Amino acid sequence: MYNEFDMILKGSESDDDTTLNDWFEYEIINAATELEKFEQNDWDKLLEELPKKSIHWKRRLSECLEDNIGNNQLKVLIELAKDDDVNLLCNVFSQMCDYELSDFDNKDIEWIIPKIKKYYSQVPAPFQENFDFFLNKESKVR
Repeated sequence: MYNEFDMILKGSESDDDTTLNDWFEYEIINAATELEKFEQNDWDKLLEELPKKSIHWKRRLSECLEDNIGNNQLKVLIELAKDDDVNLLCNVFSQMCDYELSDFDNKDIEWIIPKIKKYYSQVPAPFQENFDFFLNKESKVR
């Protein structure tokens, strides 16, 4: 499954209008469907290959991780959050709002919350609302 998923994302790496239209109309659904079929070895392969992928590939990955499909998705989101691309971080931190802080390891919270605060002023207002949601969860825990 991973190889099929990888090919879908590789095929969407252009920003021309046709490719963007195809991505948002068809390919994002195909990619999300492939993710739903993933077995543990596919998730492991994705996490292993993720650091080697282009920022465009990572953005596409973040866009098709819309439904909370468990611990493997959270691991991927945490890995993606290590990047400094603002567009990617908007998607990633918005997705993280679907999780409870108890789903995260404390060591991850220790660097995720400061990163959200660091990029807060750089993201568009709708994404700031998502960041606020995550930050509010953090303040309730303290």
